[in-house]
Amino acid sequence: MSSHSAEAEASPARQSVRGAVLEYLAVRKPAMVDRRELLRIRRHVLAHAKRPKPPSDRYLLSILLETNVEVDRAIGGLPVDLRTKIPVSDLAACKRSLVELARQYCSASDRSRASDVRRVVRRTKDHLDLALRRASSPNKLSAQRETFRWLTAWLENPTVFEAWVEVREQSRARQAESADYPPDPATGS
Repeated sequence: MSSHSAEAEASPARQSVRGAVLEYLAVRKPAMVDRRELLRIRRHVLAHAKRPKPPSDRYLLSILLETNVEVDRAIGGLPVDLRTKIPVSDLAACKRSLVELARQYCSASDRSRASDVRRVVRRTKDHLDLALRRASSPNKLSAQRETFRWLTAWLENPTVFEAWVEVREQSRARQAESADYPPDPATGS
């Protein structure tokens, strides 16, 4: 019997991949997850999770980035302070977050910090893109599409994002106003 199958038999209840990763982190308490540690986590997941094949690095990374464990930049890690998600379902909170990230990006004293900030926005946009493909509620879809535009504008030029979003909001407000009060057919105004 191989050590892998012995480990699998020793685990009384198989758990989710997330549960296995969190269990590993709680027991081992790694100071940093690098490639070698990621391999250990994968082995643990294979032995303890109810999954016949290994989870992707991308999935393991997404779980790790929801924790406070340091993850090496070489495998896609982000600083803990940047891991808080950009709130994509609340436009006001999203705006505040993106404006703050634009300020951090523009004032970053080193390239790696600016790169990390940009990767956070890119990652959020990628996740939102997947959500948009699955969205069913028209109201939610509308807000998500607007957030997607904001993330795209931020990535195109974070230095002008704050001014751009102000103009965008003013334009949307005018459009909403004109939709509420259609022009008088007699006068055209």
